[in-house]
Amino acid sequence: PIPQLGTPRWLSTGTSVIHRSWPATGAPARIPASSALVDLYDDAAQFPARLTGDLPLMTIEELRQRGLSTGAIQWRTGKGRLQRLSHGLYGPGAGSATGPADLLDRIHAALAVAPPRAVVSHQTAALLHGFGVVPGGLYAIHLTVPAGTPFPQRPEIAAHQTTLTAGGPVVRLGVPCTPTARTAIDLARRLRRLDALPVLDAALRCGAVTLEDLVLELPRHDSLRGVRQARELVGLADPRPECRQESQLRLRLQ
Repeated sequence: PIPQLGTPRWLSTGTSVIHRSWPATGAPARIPASSALVDLYDDAAQFPARLTGDLPLMTIEELRQRGLSTGAIQWRTGKGRLQRLSHGLYGPGAGSATGPADLLDRIHAALAVAPPRAVVSHQTAALLHGFGVVPGGLYAIHLTVPAGTPFPQRPEIAAHQTTLTAGGPVVRLGVPCTPTARTAIDLARRLRRLDALPVLDAALRCGAVTLEDLVLELPRHDSLRGVRQARELVGLADPRPECRQESQLRLRLQ
């Protein structure tokens, strides 16, 4: 469950990107220094264990009920005592005793303002599954919704529409995610080759998927953009490399 203070009134209970942006200023949530890109696959596999996702989240209305005016909310946000995690949703900031938010807190906030059938996907799901080795993977929360689902643009969320079923989302650290093989192939289709092969290698190395899992997942993506690249890279995937650089060197030498 999403951690709460008081009794919050929540804002809401083939793949194409609806929007994906991260403004240079005014980012809704501070990214801790520990969120730097993980090059070592074994470190990426351990990353989910470091997440807690236990910060209390509050709406603007709840903050006002606690006696904070709009100006006071803005002042505390500027001082780092509060941080805006998503539209109208706040948590303790880096200047508080419990902040800043980690990835799981930010996922909770994103799901709180997302359509009911949204699931964590792509780079964000890979991080939770233990093979999050995509550059910049922490700067937006990636969610997938069924094709045609309205999703208002929010700078902290990269929303994707898909004609594929989620394959029955799996629950990882308490949140719904695309399954491991689906996540790996989605990224293998969408990323440039030098970023995609490390994802597949890392997924195999940490045991999140087997090569057979990847091969069986490929036909579900046959009509989607990038499946030819994904099929080629699955044929090259190997659990033995220990870092992105090893995977990339192997690809360049092919």
